[in-house]
Amino acid sequence: PQAVCFGCPWRFLSLAACPPSAMEGIGRDAALDAVQSSPELLGGMLSPLLGDYDFVLDAAARNGMILEFVPEDYLFDRDVVLRAARSAGMSLEFAAPEFRDDPEIVVAALESSGGEALRLAGPVLTNALTKFHKAPQELRAHRDVARYMVKQDAENLQYVLGAARADRESVLGAVRQNGLLLTYASPSLKADRELVVEAIRQTGMALKSAAPKLQGDPFIVSLALGQNGKALKHASAELRSDRSVVLAACRADGLALKSASRDFWEDRQVVLEAVRSTGLALQFASEDLRADEEVVLEAVRSTGGAWIYADSELRTEREFLTKAVQANHKALKYMSEGIRSDKQVVLAAVRQEGRALKYASAALRADPELVLEAVRQRREALEFASEELQQAESFFDDAASPWTDAGRSPAAEIVRAGLQRPRSGRDDYVEDRNLWAQQPRRIMA
Repeated sequence: PQAVCFGCPWRFLSLAACPPSAMEGIGRDAALDAVQSSPELLGGMLSPLLGDYDFVLDAAARNGMILEFVPEDYLFDRDVVLRAARSAGMSLEFAAPEFRDDPEIVVAALESSGGEALRLAGPVLTNALTKFHKAPQELRAHRDVARYMVKQDAENLQYVLGAARADRESVLGAVRQNGLLLTYASPSLKADRELVVEAIRQTGMALKSAAPKLQGDPFIVSLALGQNGKALKHASAELRSDRSVVLAACRADGLALKSASRDFWEDRQVVLEAVRSTGLALQFASEDLRADEEVVLEAVRSTGGAWIYADSELRTEREFLTKAVQANHKALKYMSEGIRSDKQVVLAAVRQEGRALKYASAALRADPELVLEAVRQRREALEFASEELQQAESFFDDAASPWTDAGRSPAAEIVRAGLQRPRSGRDDYVEDRNLWAQQPRRIMA
C-alpha cells in the first residue's frame, strides 16, 4: 500500500485514493513530503495545488517525476524542467522535446541519473557527450558540458575551450588525477597557488605549466623537485642558480644537473650527488671532473653505461679499468673490443659478477680458467661460455665442484647416462629431483 495519512477521516484509504477535499488541513510541507514519495498525488488529492507555481517548483526539486502528472504548460517551463532534471534525470522523458537539446538540463539529468538519461538527450548532445573531442566548439566551451565531461574523464580537459578552462572545480579535479593537465588550464588558474600545488603533488613536472611567479616560489619548486628532480628545468633562473636547490634536485634525479647553472657542472660535490643518483649525469660534468677517478667510479657504480662519458685517457689506464669493472661489471659491456679481450680486466669483472662473461670476447669465453671463475661466482654464467666448453664433460666436473661433494659432478653423470645431452649450450636436461637440486643451473636463452 502507498503512504497512508492518519490525520483525516479517510485514514484507512491510501493517499492516491483520497478525494481532493481530503487535503483540507494538510500543510504545505506535509504536501511536499507526500509528493516526494508519491508524485502521482498531484494527479489526485493534491491536484488543487497545481495552480500554485511556487509549490510546483518546490515539488519538482523534491521529485522530478511529477512531470508525468502536471499540466502540459509546466512541461514547457524551463525552470520547472531544470529542477525536475536535477532531482530525477529520467523525468526528461516527460519534458518538452526542446529541452532534450538544452545542455544545462541534459547535464543535470545525466548527473542525477548516473548517465542513464543520455538516451533521452537529442542527437547533437548525444554525439557531443559520447565523442567530446569532436563536439561543436560551443559545447566544448559550455561550462556545464565541460565540467560533466571532465568529471567523467580528466583527460577531456584538453578538449575544453574558452572560459570553461577557467572553471576551477573542473580543473582542480582534473589535475588531481593528472598534474600535467595543468597545461590546459586558463592563465588565471595557472597562477592559482593552491591549484598548482595540487597539480605538482600529482607530478613534479606540472611545474612547467605554472605561472612564472610560481616557478620562482621556493616552496613550490621544492615540492616539485621532491616528485621529480628533472622539474628543475622549469624553475626560475634564480632558483636554478641556487646551490641548495640544485643539490636537492640532483639527489632526486642526477640528470637534473643538465638544467642547473653551468657553474655547477664544475662543482665536485654537486656532480658527485648527481652521479650517485644516476651515472649518466657524468655527461654534464666538466672535463676535469670526467677525468676524476672518484667521480667516474661513482658514476660507473651507479650506471655501467656512464663509462662512455669518462675522460678518454682514463679509459686506457689498465689499473683504472680493473677498478671500473669491479665497481660495476656492466661497464665491461661499454668497453672496446681490445679491453674485452684483456684477461686481467675481464677476470676482475667475472669475479664481481659471473654473468659479465657475456661481455667478454669470443676468445675469453672459450678460456676454461676464466669461464670456471665466472661459473664459480654465478652458475648461470655457464650459458655464456663457448659451445665447445659447454659440451666438454671434463669442464662440467670442474664447474660443478663448488656445489657438489667429492666425486663426479651430477651434470657429468647426466651427460654420461645419456638421458639428454645439452644442446646449443642450453639447459635441456630431463628433470630429476635428486640431481636438479645440486647441478649447476643455467639460464634459458
